Amino acid sequence: MRCRRGLSPKESQGSRRTARSLSRDAIASGRHLLADIAGAGLTQSHMPDHRWGAATGSSKLARCCPAARCIHMRDIDLRKALRVRAARHHDADPETRVIEELELGPTARADVIVLNGRIEGYEIKSDHDSLVRLTHQAAAYEAVCDRVWLATTERFASVAGERLPAWWGVLVAKTTGESISLVRRRAARAHPHQSREALLDLLWRDELAALCGRYAPHAVRARATSSSLRDAIADTDASAKRLASDVRAALLIREGWRAVPLCASGDAVFPPAAKWSGSRSVLPPHRRR
Repeated sequence: MRCRRGLSPKESQGSRRTARSLSRDAIASGRHLLADIAGAGLTQSHMPDHRWGAATGSSKLARCCPAARCIHMRDIDLRKALRVRAARHHDADPETRVIEELELGPTARADVIVLNGRIEGYEIKSDHDSLVRLTHQAAAYEAVCDRVWLATTERFASVAGERLPAWWGVLVAKTTGESISLVRRRAARAHPHQSREALLDLLWRDELAALCGRYAPHAVRARATSSSLRDAIADTDASAKRLASDVRAALLIREGWRAVPLCASGDAVFPPAAKWSGSRSVLPPHRRR
């Protein structure tokens, strides 16, 4: 009797036994390499990609060896660290809201937005990401946010810091045991690139109508579209800074969407309707633009 792959049952069993033995050897080798890395105080920037991948690239090794998960940081690790930092920074203020994956125009999304006294945006670059789109993403963040931050690892911290304008803040992930914290390497500052059009594009129609009633009441009509209301407000002399304050206030009191309050632990629980599929796709039918 032969197996489907042309091997006898005995040969097939021997092949599986050999594969398991090789897998155990690879995990043991990876553990020894991780111990060497920790002892020498090295990071990924000090090692060739193929050696680092051998130590941390295996999902089986990551499950068996907690140190591998700490060294090779994922997007979800940095997101949780950001929530903890925001909760600590704002003292779990009930008025603070956190939004994940918010659309910033048709081709970009903000990984995390924190709404409080200002609009702060956070772009995440984990060890699995690249910097190919960073310049484009930076322009989209600056058009909306009062302050912008990059949350990243040692792999990208230096290079990304050089590519980004001086007003971008940089947070670098550090491991302590099995926990991850974000250390500020560069503070975020105010910048001159907020766009009135980009800010207004974050609002729903009823919010635009309320804002238009303040700045351009002649344009408020029952059949006025979101586009016409945005254009009417943009034609006024309202500054980007003033509109940013108005937009932030509108987003803080908005109901029926995916902005959530901070928890003291940073473990914000996002409602099922807030599966991050874009700000427009999750709106209630009567609120869509």
